[in-house]
Amino acid sequence: MAIDKVTSASIADGAVSADTLTSTAITGQTAETSIADDDLILLSDTSASAALKKMTRSNFVSGIGGTMTPAFHAYNNSDQTIAHATETQLIFNTEIYDTDSAFASNTFTVPSGKGGRYFIYFRLGFASGTDFTYQITLKINDSYNADSGFRVNQLNDYYDNHFSGQVMNLSAGDTLKLYIYAGNGGHNISGTENRANFGAYKIIE
Repeated sequence: MAIDKVTSASIADGAVSADTLTSTAITGQTAETSIADDDLILLSDTSASAALKKMTRSNFVSGIGGTMTPAFHAYNNSDQTIAHATETQLIFNTEIYDTDSAFASNTFTVPSGKGGRYFIYFRLGFASGTDFTYQITLKINDSYNADSGFRVNQLNDYYDNHFSGQVMNLSAGDTLKLYIYAGNGGHNISGTENRANFGAYKIIE
């Protein structure tokens, strides 16, 4: 048979298999170091009797992995004075990161389409060398809910540091704010990145 005279019409369906396909069909190709979203991938669809199908790279990886965003982390760069017997919103005026621009005016707002489970945390360090009682409250949509928020009651032991965190189900548009109530005296929360911070990130599901 003459070279280059075998046409696709002359080959029966399914006649070309692994043992008749040379490995150079793959090894002879240029090795790519990157892949575009619209590049095509060949795959075997087991739900269709292993039929060969093609898929774009973007569709192929759409259900793989994920990123824990939205996410933010902010702190207060100066001491904040907490008045006696007054509920005071905590200030976090410096952002380390805010992936979806969802944190502003000391408030995190869940972006549209980004509802789900979030890990929420805060840390406070006090710059007052006097024992006092305090209560920290995370408010969702400007109210405390025992089923979805957390409230911490604590006795400060001089230069105390407090960290709290938990997982919550949040919906788009929900807002998060932190408040503190000092039971006696006026006290300061230390204004440094590692002593007064507030953050959250969406958990991959």
